[in-house]
Amino acid sequence: TGGLVSLELVRVPGTPVPGEAAADPGRPVPNPDLRHGPTSLLLLDLPIEIEPPADRPRLLVAAAGTEPGWRRASLTVSYDGGASWSAAGVTADAAILGHAATVLGASGSTLIDMRNEVEVELLNDAMWLEGRSDDALANGANLAVLGEELIQFGRVHAVGNRRFRLSRLLRGRRGTEWAAGVHAAGEPFALIQADRVRAIESPTGTAGGEARLPAQGIGDEEGVLASRMVSGG
Repeated sequence: TGGLVSLELVRVPGTPVPGEAAADPGRPVPNPDLRHGPTSLLLLDLPIEIEPPADRPRLLVAAAGTEPGWRRASLTVSYDGGASWSAAGVTADAAILGHAATVLGASGSTLIDMRNEVEVELLNDAMWLEGRSDDALANGANLAVLGEELIQFGRVHAVGNRRFRLSRLLRGRRGTEWAAGVHAAGEPFALIQADRVRAIESPTGTAGGEARLPAQGIGDEEGVLASRMVSGG
């Protein structure tokens, strides 16, 4: 049989519309507005293994700026004296670059050099050097190029104005003993860090010739040029 459903309804007051909620807009985190400045470029031909391995000669590019705001610079390269140029990508992030403010004396490569020290002046105030233990040195820490010699330094003393005194040295690293006695004030210095150098692989047949490599950053009016002979090693 049919059923009967009886309903009793009660009016419920509607929920009031909430007013405008107060909110915290937060605080902006702006990027520092730093000058880019001109590019400083160093082209290296050194027996350093940079991943990935290569079966052709290659040069290493280290670049930075005179201002802490420097980022990167675009690269082109010529192997025929400037008759033709090809794009070579961009530099790595800023390397720690500078120059020798004093002359490093000659020394052998078999023992830690406790007698000699050298002062280097870095490009800008954001760059810094730190000492490392003998165990860290044995594992390759603080590898740097000074002139044409690869060295490692265990002790660092900041002497002001972007200037650092390096001592407790390992000399003539990776076959560069020949350069341990040919240092001069003003020669280039660069801390070798795998993520701060860019490897440029040279085409077949360019060994023994010269590579010319200009870099152009946003702070460079005309760019900067570095050149280097390409070894067959």
